[in-house]
Amino acid sequence: MIVDPVNSDFENSRIVAILREVAFGGGERTVDPNSPLGRGGLGLDSLALVEFLTAFENEFDVDLPDEFWVKRETISLRRMHDLIEKDKVEVDSSVASSEILSELSTETETKPALLFRALRAIGASIFNKEFFHIYCLDLSQAKLPQIPLPQNLSFRVAEPSDRSAFESYWPEKEREYKSRRFTERMEKRTTCYLAWLADELASVAWVAVETEYEPHLRLTMRLTEKACYGFDLSERIGFEGRGIGLALLVECLRLMKENGFVYQYNIV
Repeated sequence: MIVDPVNSDFENSRIVAILREVAFGGGERTVDPNSPLGRGGLGLDSLALVEFLTAFENEFDVDLPDEFWVKRETISLRRMHDLIEKDKVEVDSSVASSEILSELSTETETKPALLFRALRAIGASIFNKEFFHIYCLDLSQAKLPQIPLPQNLSFRVAEPSDRSAFESYWPEKEREYKSRRFTERMEKRTTCYLAWLADELASVAWVAVETEYEPHLRLTMRLTEKACYGFDLSERIGFEGRGIGLALLVECLRLMKENGFVYQYNIV
């Protein structure tokens, strides 16, 4: 198992390098190893958190406890490092199941225990620890609700020039990562819908009509004809509770229905 060495210069550790590469677009931003990973600390959103934890597991051949996935926003880099040092976690999927099965003939461990390890290793190579649901809305049958709109609320499709608006939309700690994702998605012809409250960007939603890969789920959505995939709906911090995100969602569904789409898929 690879272990990140404890050194006085945590900034140069492999853990921080992975975080910068995955979540901060390779920048040299100073990272406090004792700060929480989420918005209350380093500022990673749910997508960036899952991508980072997945990259961490792959890099160090570890299997993080479920607690780290459930409470990922409050986990710090230091705690992740200490987990490796203290518990010497071994990732089951990194050990070939055939090697474990061969140990069943040894006397150093009971056969039931070895069998359990073997089955767990085989399962880890097939199943992911995450659970999610895919919902499908039949737009041809759905009756979209009438949402009372706040005054001065308007909708439109995003353009590449809207990147500057995105940079002010997200908290400073997330801007570099989110701006990079915006550019990547626009280049892939994924459609971004915006809700503006007067002259402020208030809510964002994305819709894909072609193949879309979700890196944090390791899932590729291959859409059939007349099907679309809605994802990454968000509201500007401080604008919650006004119904703006819901209004944008309904507007997206209405536009997809008008454009001839029959099904919209979402992952929760």
